[in-house]
Order: sequence, then structure tokens, then C-alpha cells
Amino acid sequence: MSELLNSAHTGVFIVISALIAFLGGWLINSYARWRDTNSLRKNIASAFYGEIIALLNLAKRRKYLGQLKELRNMVATESDLISVRVPINKNSFKVYDNNIGSIGILKHPIPSKISRFYIMVSMILSDLKSFQSEEFVSLPKEIKLKSIDESIANLKYCIKIGYKIKYDLEKEIKFSRK
Repeated sequence: MSELLNSAHTGVFIVISALIAFLGGWLINSYARWRDTNSLRKNIASAFYGEIIALLNLAKRRKYLGQLKELRNMVATESDLISVRVPINKNSFKVYDNNIGSIGILKHPIPSKISRFYIMVSMILSDLKSFQSEEFVSLPKEIKLKSIDESIANLKYCIKIGYKIKYDLEKEIKFSRK
């Protein structure tokens, strides 16, 4: 009987040991995955933060909004049109282009805001390039004004959402406010 009891205790001990080993391995593996995912999330957030801030600063420094308003005034007064200088192009979005497949790792609703921001910026750049064309110059005044007004509204919206994304990404990567 005692031999049977020792055998049962040994069996229970083996099962408990295996269960503890399994749980320990699972916990360690889960923690490592969480740590890697969290690190990747912070890296992606930091990269988007840098690119979006650079784009916002560039738009401010180059006074794109002012250039559009000046173009609108020229069209409204039927003055000779100036050319809106836009040295940003689609190739300026390296972080977005290289991380579009990983953007979903960021917390909701940041990915949708980032996508909306880049779509709007691309659309604005396309509009600005079209304003430099002969086709645009030959359009009726009302259509030109409407197009420019839409671009001004889109640029203002883009700047607004860009700063909202900046704030969201700061929380995501937990920048310290100084």
C-alpha cells in the first residue's frame, strides 16, 4: 500500500512539476512577445512622430498656407498668378511608406488618423502641383477660387490633425513634458 501511495505522490509531483514548467515557459514567452511588441510600437510611433513633425514644421517654415492665400488673392483680383513653390513630394514620406504594413500595431485611433493625414497631404500636394499647370491658369476664375479654397481648408485640417497625431504619439511613446 505504501508503495502505491509513494507512486501516486510521485505521479502527482511529476504532473505538478510539468504544469509549473509549462506555465513558467508560457509566461516567459508571453512576456517576451509583449515586450517585443511594445518596443516595436514605440519605435514605429517615434518614427511617425518625427516625420509628421518634420512635415508640419516644413509647411510652417515655407509658409504654404500663406502662399495659398496669396494665390487666392491674386486670382480674386485677377492679378498675374504667382507660382506656389512646393518642394515636398511623395518621396518625402519614407516612414509612412516603409511602415504602412505595421501601422496597425499602434493603438486605436492613431492608425486611422495617420492614414487620413498622409492621404490629405498627398491630395494637397497634388492640388498644389496642378495650380502650377497651364490648365489651371486657363480655368474660369470661380473654379480656380473654389479649388484654392478647398486646398486652404484641407491644409488647415491637415495641420490640425497633424498636431492631434503629435499629441497621441507623445502619449504612445510617453514623452516627458518639460
